[in-house]
Amino acid sequence: MCIRDRASSAALDMNGNVTINSNGEFNNVGGGTHTFGGIYWTNNGTYTGTGKIICDRSGTQYIGPSGFHDLEIAGTGSKLLQGDLVLTGDMLVRNTINYLNLQTYSISKPSKSGTFTLEDGEYLYVRGADNFPDSFATYSLGPTSRVYYDGTLDQIIAGNIKYGYLYLDHPTTKTLEGDIEITNWLVIYEPTLDVSSNNYNITIGGYWYNAYSGSFIPRLGEVIFNGSGTQRIYTNNTGSQSFYKLTVNKPSGTVYIQTKDQTIQNNLTIYQGTFSANGYTVTIGGDLLNYGGTIATSGTYLLTSSSSEAKILTNGSTLYHLTINASGTYTLQDDLSLNGNFNLEAGTFNGNGKTVNFGNGYDAVNIAGTYQVGPGGKMAISYNSTVKVDTTGILYVVGTPGSTAVVTHQTGVYDFQVNGTIHAKYYLFEYMNTSGIMINSSAHIDTADNFSYGSFTNGAAGGTYLRVENEDTLTIYNVSFPDNPGGGAYNVTKVTATKGKLTFQEAQGVFAGEDFDNDPNDLIDWPTPVTLTWTGAVSSDWYTADNWSASVGPNKVPTGNEDVIIATATNQPIIDSSGAKTKNLTINSGAILTITASDSIDLTINGNLTINGNFTMNSNDTVKITGNWSRGSGGTFSHGNGTV
Repeated sequence: MCIRDRASSAALDMNGNVTINSNGEFNNVGGGTHTFGGIYWTNNGTYTGTGKIICDRSGTQYIGPSGFHDLEIAGTGSKLLQGDLVLTGDMLVRNTINYLNLQTYSISKPSKSGTFTLEDGEYLYVRGADNFPDSFATYSLGPTSRVYYDGTLDQIIAGNIKYGYLYLDHPTTKTLEGDIEITNWLVIYEPTLDVSSNNYNITIGGYWYNAYSGSFIPRLGEVIFNGSGTQRIYTNNTGSQSFYKLTVNKPSGTVYIQTKDQTIQNNLTIYQGTFSANGYTVTIGGDLLNYGGTIATSGTYLLTSSSSEAKILTNGSTLYHLTINASGTYTLQDDLSLNGNFNLEAGTFNGNGKTVNFGNGYDAVNIAGTYQVGPGGKMAISYNSTVKVDTTGILYVVGTPGSTAVVTHQTGVYDFQVNGTIHAKYYLFEYMNTSGIMINSSAHIDTADNFSYGSFTNGAAGGTYLRVENEDTLTIYNVSFPDNPGGGAYNVTKVTATKGKLTFQEAQGVFAGEDFDNDPNDLIDWPTPVTLTWTGAVSSDWYTADNWSASVGPNKVPTGNEDVIIATATNQPIIDSSGAKTKNLTINSGAILTITASDSIDLTINGNLTINGNFTMNSNDTVKITGNWSRGSGGTFSHGNGTV
């Protein structure tokens, strides 16, 4: 038998069951819209043509295996498949029904076309191994629609679908077939959600709710939170709960860690929106990157990367606690601020010349790994906080001649204890408490970066700038103590150690010298200034270090802190550019000093000038002298119309 609809306007209202027998045909050649109000649709024959069938019973309906062009699931009650469906057009599931249950049956199409629509608030149950409606060109699932993958066997979750709510149930494995987007919540009851070996991504706009007994296998996939309001991450205490990459890219609102500590195996990245640890510990195995959003001041971030190129970028956010326990290196990309504690348990923290503001009062900075301040970098310690370099810790406060590394305060004073190794060169230490920089007996001062070429200032009244109680023997050059804190303060203290000689060569400032140290065991020396004698071993260039011989320490170009002697030599010195400096300057008999720079102040003498040889200037040369000018009986001076 063949039922044929030849007119597109014809409408057939089938209020009872429909059975198409094996030799029967329902031919909707006219493309009409027909309603089915019975309980059972059974098709053992053929459905052909175009048009639409609307299942609109007010009650439960069972749809057996059949072909359709357009199919609309409407009416009320529950609708269940009892066989596979093949469509050539669209499928629409109205939100007037209780739910559509596919059971284990499929809805497929011979070619990729048409639209599958699940209206807002409607429920779709998928219980087969891989039977989400397939091969539609377009999927339109309402933001509040709900899809349940709740089969009792392992299931494939259809990919490249934008779900409303997505629910996973039963203790089986649910594996992604492709990237998915979830407008609202993802709820995992008992299953394991696996992003597959293809490392598919999940974009979610609502809650991540894995608070029952489910697991998540992230592999190398990314989870992106993009909702416009509050989003929360709920996890449980069983199975795998970690993410691989977690990204926040939301126009507004906050993503909160909600129930327990969370692990992110690779990067945490924020483009916009706010991420909050919410008082929990977030372990990050890769980078912590905030490009344009906010990291809330809450909880602890534990960084564990093994990479030598891991990065921290906070974009002006203030963290609470930060712990680094890594086998690699974390490098700052911008300034960092903390309101809590900093713990460097292992690995390297490269400050990269940035400013790190530690704490907001009574906080701890513990260094058991390697901390590098970097040229131009700054450690700014909060009031009454403590910096402690543990026995395994290494601290580099090492700058360059033009870019100092700084340890300072935010407000008030702080405690600074070294039990491990410290490197300090081209530095500034200031605003310590009365203990100063405390080098304890277990500590080691690097022999090269040994506090040379640095400065101590703004100390505490009655305290000390530097206290060294280990047994290192060091010669330390060019340390400046520009101010006296008063109250009987000391520049350098060494009272309990009975070994380890400290020699401060060329120390500068009103607070430098023997008169201000605390040295009952006579282990701190302040020798007379270095004398540099001209040899001309290489050339006539004043600014070449190998043309000078130092009385103590390495050969170097005069800096203004050394007495300088111009001795006779094959190559006599010529100053051909401005900026030459000496302390006391003596030109020996038979020696010649010539200035040809003709710009600015060519030679500054921070002391006396004694001419026993020949001193020659040229037009436009300038010499500045702070002490006495004297010329011996054999000495000559040719001013050349220069200025003194």
